[in-house]
Amino acid sequence: MPDSIHFVFRVRGKANTRLANTTYIVEKQEIKKWHRPKRLPDWVEMPYLIPESMEVRLVQYKVNTPGFRSKEFIIVTSLLDFDAYTFGDIAQLYFLRWNAELYLRTLKTNMCMEKLKGKTPDILYKEIYAYVLAYNLIRLVVFHTAVAHNHILYLVSFRHSQYSILSFLEQMRSSSIAAQNFLFKALILDISKKLLPVRTTMRVEPRRIKQRMKRFTLLTKHRNEYKVLIIQGISTEKP
Repeated sequence: MPDSIHFVFRVRGKANTRLANTTYIVEKQEIKKWHRPKRLPDWVEMPYLIPESMEVRLVQYKVNTPGFRSKEFIIVTSLLDFDAYTFGDIAQLYFLRWNAELYLRTLKTNMCMEKLKGKTPDILYKEIYAYVLAYNLIRLVVFHTAVAHNHILYLVSFRHSQYSILSFLEQMRSSSIAAQNFLFKALILDISKKLLPVRTTMRVEPRRIKQRMKRFTLLTKHRNEYKVLIIQGISTEKP
């Protein structure tokens, strides 16, 4: 594994049984030696890149925030420097993984990808690729905004960026290259004015939906087949 690539993830199940003797311990952190298992999962495409053994850092973190199902985490990372990457830095970096779930939610909900309209696999693939391409382009504008105005990346609103791009798009299409550069700077300035709030406390949300589902059964056959049954007086509703 290249030295420039690092990881932070949670130890689950019996994964920590492959860790050998402890090298040294500092508070609730420790450095251990990990040995590559003899048999790797089938999804590992390039097993030769995985070293036979490597030193990893284990961080034990307890959560007292209401709403968390897990109260204790053991986080393993390749960031071994205790001074450069403190206990709190590793824990905060791990909990930022939730942003990945939020990004998937943004892709499905904000981009209106929850229901695809394609009828064939080929069209569905094209539709998904189009959504992902548009999403990545918006994220690229969000990145430029954060860099240009020195903002934290995840505080730049994707939704506002989406609307701002749509409002600037028509004017940028009919402009010269010089005008487009000027409009792009104005675009990222507009996006930078509305940032997401910095939350000082952890959000706790109930796992409930706001809209009640309609009391109809799912359409599991072709619509014309149901029409024939209705004309024949046969009920299409489940008992």
